[in-house]
Amino acid sequence: MVCRVRGLSAWLAAAMMVAGVGTVQAQDAPPVLVLPSPANAPSNPAHFLLFNGIDLWRGAFDLYGGVYWAPGGLNDDGLVTQLQVSRRIDRYDSGSTLTSRVSTLAGYRFKRGDFEVKLLVGPQFQNIDPTAPNASLRGPQFGVHGVIETWWEPTPSLLVASSWTAYSVSNGRGGRIAAGVRLFDGFWTGPEASAFADIYSTQYRVGMHITGWHWHDLEWSASAGYLEDNYHRRGGYLRLGVLLRH
Repeated sequence: MVCRVRGLSAWLAAAMMVAGVGTVQAQDAPPVLVLPSPANAPSNPAHFLLFNGIDLWRGAFDLYGGVYWAPGGLNDDGLVTQLQVSRRIDRYDSGSTLTSRVSTLAGYRFKRGDFEVKLLVGPQFQNIDPTAPNASLRGPQFGVHGVIETWWEPTPSLLVASSWTAYSVSNGRGGRIAAGVRLFDGFWTGPEASAFADIYSTQYRVGMHITGWHWHDLEWSASAGYLEDNYHRRGGYLRLGVLLRH
């Protein structure tokens, strides 16, 4: 277990170094949904969650990573904090834009029966580096970032999850909703839909996801589907993520 923790920590550190000081644009970094611990999890509750992932399609590549901390335990009510960094490259006919972001969030997790909600807010740093010499938006900016996440299991085999985000920098806002059925008493799979908009672009997605597939101490997620934006760009997308509890 220690080797795996060190290995993923090194991977996360490398992702942060690749991301430079921060991360992303138009479609924001995917949300980090903390699944309930599996039935065979150790009796000692986990307090940290290391996460890492990629989100890509023909018009953009997004790398993200971070740390999620719940002092009272990942599955208990109480204070939660999250550090997320990401870096995104968007390609357009006129050139490309590299957007970096760092968000430091804090909030609270509530759980009532089979329904839980997390509310987080905190400062965000963004840096925009376009290749077009006449681009009007470039350089560092500071703002506020807020996140709401919900997780509901109406039955042991059904799931409805959502995430909503907004930030003052570039007036970004968006959300994702996903439904799923539990297969093999393990992971969830089902449809997802999301939309995101800021002062740069608007994007819509529909697809399918797999969430919470366990392999040793790692939890994997993946989704794929169709997207389009207001630049009339369209095509397939792929998102891969991995989590490690500690």
